[in-house]
Amino acid sequence: MGIRDGRNFELRASSFENFAFFELRTSSFGFGSKSATFPKTCLREHLQRHHPDKYDQLTKEEEKANDVEKTNGQQSIQTLLLASTSTDRLCLSPTTAKMPRNESQFSSSQPTIVKSFSQWSSDGEMTKKVDHAVMRLICSASLPLSFVEDQALKNLLSILAPISRRHFTSDVLRKLYVKVKARVKADIFKADFISLTIDGWSSLEGKHSLLSVTVHYIDSKMEPTFRVIEAVPIKGSHTGEKICGLLSQVLNDYGVNAEKVHLIVRDNESSMQKATRIAGFESLHCTAHNFNLCVWDGLKKLSIDALLEKIKKSIRKIRKSRVLGDEFSALQDESGIPQRNNGPVEQRFSNARAILRK
Repeated sequence: MGIRDGRNFELRASSFENFAFFELRTSSFGFGSKSATFPKTCLREHLQRHHPDKYDQLTKEEEKANDVEKTNGQQSIQTLLLASTSTDRLCLSPTTAKMPRNESQFSSSQPTIVKSFSQWSSDGEMTKKVDHAVMRLICSASLPLSFVEDQALKNLLSILAPISRRHFTSDVLRKLYVKVKARVKADIFKADFISLTIDGWSSLEGKHSLLSVTVHYIDSKMEPTFRVIEAVPIKGSHTGEKICGLLSQVLNDYGVNAEKVHLIVRDNESSMQKATRIAGFESLHCTAHNFNLCVWDGLKKLSIDALLEKIKKSIRKIRKSRVLGDEFSALQDESGIPQRNNGPVEQRFSNARAILRK
């Protein structure tokens, strides 16, 4: 990624792309239909008023797509009718029963024994389908890769096709990652402009840190879309230079030019601010993050932080003692309190609110 100069972008009403991002960033009501009497989105109305040529082009493309879909549907219905008619004729024809059966009649519909068994070989068609389905289950349900070593799952899959955890980690997961990444890169390439949100995350024990990068854009259907494209580890000090370098690597990996990035939304950390300045990107503070800081400052003013600290100490003590944990669980059951003890997380003020309600 080339380092861009630090010029500022102006949000001009005549620029549709900037207007689209402005709607995306400032409101969530500008993209969906409010009712049957308001079928247009704000972006479509903007196109119709200020960019009639682009609006006509979009309308023609949608009409063309609808015509193709209708044509395909009609062809499918005709095919089914023809198939059913031909089947009836075969059943009613008196000469059909007298026709000799030969192998050519079944060669196209019935697989051979060798082909049936080869589908379940180590690289067979059905084996690959099962591996892909299991990998999608792990990803969609956020399950650990050790899930494939669960005895019940191993029993199920051993009936289908014997597998191992190493097979999923070194082969199936890698292939699925490459496939999904290529699709995301293609979607980003089609977008005229994109915006990014970057944030740093650390584990509770502080041993692991990640820089998450999320891309936002308007897709071909005029819908706001986002994709988490990277969660890269941060080694050592979280300096602005290091974060800038990691961000550059991510954008280069996805083939994103600096001129395509409209804006970056970040938190108030000085390292994040410095990283965007070094790269030459215009950036904004995250509104939700600022709101969270205001709430925690308000809690400190009300001296509630002392109460939260006592609750945190109590939770830590209960978690360390099995006896106290059992007694506290019994009290929770008697009082109708959910069996979950969440400690306050500073990034989520709603978590502190839930603790105080308990």
